Amino acid sequence: MSHQIESAVSVTEFCNRYDIGRGTWYNMRIRGEAPDFFRIGRRVVIPVSAIKAWEAKRLQAAQ
Repeated sequence: MSHQIESAVSVTEFCNRYDIGRGTWYNMRIRGEAPDFFRIGRRVVIPVSAIKAWEAKRLQAAQ
């Protein structure tokens, strides 16, 4: 399937995109500051829509 739509990313992909460590992501998650996520089996994935909402919330808080 070469034409997949990017609808969710892994924690590693999220961390790489925002140049943060996995430990930082886990701390954000504990504090309730991470984007929404869900599990597929043992794998944690973050929907792209949740990332966009997380970005918008962080931008609004910065203003």
